[in-house]
Amino acid sequence: MGSYLGMFLHLVDLEGSLPLGWEAASEFMASTNPTAESPMFEQVLNWIPPPMDMIAINCDGSWDISGLGGKGVVIRNHLGLFMGGLATPVRATSVEVVEVLAILAGVNLAVDMNLKAVQVQSDSQSVISYLNSMATCNNWRTNLTVEEIKWKSRFFDRVHWRWIPREANSAAHTAAQLGKQALGLCIWSETPPPSLTMVLRNDRLPCPHDDVN
Repeated sequence: MGSYLGMFLHLVDLEGSLPLGWEAASEFMASTNPTAESPMFEQVLNWIPPPMDMIAINCDGSWDISGLGGKGVVIRNHLGLFMGGLATPVRATSVEVVEVLAILAGVNLAVDMNLKAVQVQSDSQSVISYLNSMATCNNWRTNLTVEEIKWKSRFFDRVHWRWIPREANSAAHTAAQLGKQALGLCIWSETPPPSLTMVLRNDRLPCPHDDVN
């Protein structure tokens, strides 16, 4: 089948349309193999559990150009069991500011819950990079909040700052969307809202645990 695929791509490339050819080749491969996933190499990312002795704090921010945003936090153990969360509206000047404020909200909630070993998960690479760096954040809009997060993290015995793909942060994203629509702070200590319950249920599909030390 590899030779057929190579010939197919070669013929399409002669027309100067290799990207389209690859898409067509994917469909061809799927049609000749009923068990193949379509499109090719598609992978559904679920939530990434923390180490077994840590608690995951998923944080996300939602923001639009009007300045209206929402902060979302979801806290779970390594089995994916819901332990708490929040959603709240916020006014901010950029999406990065909202992402930082969401992480601060998550850290504050974890401190209130007296959690000692936590892994903070966010899909904002820049913010996680700030938190993992010993240097001062060079963004003046977020610098003070980043420093406050680092200071409050001293209340934990262990803390990991973990970047995850957006697809693996869907629960916190849903909470942030709820926060954007909320009139004020919403905190869930035991039972999440129905719109979040389905996302949490999907996230608990089998997946490997994080082995970060």
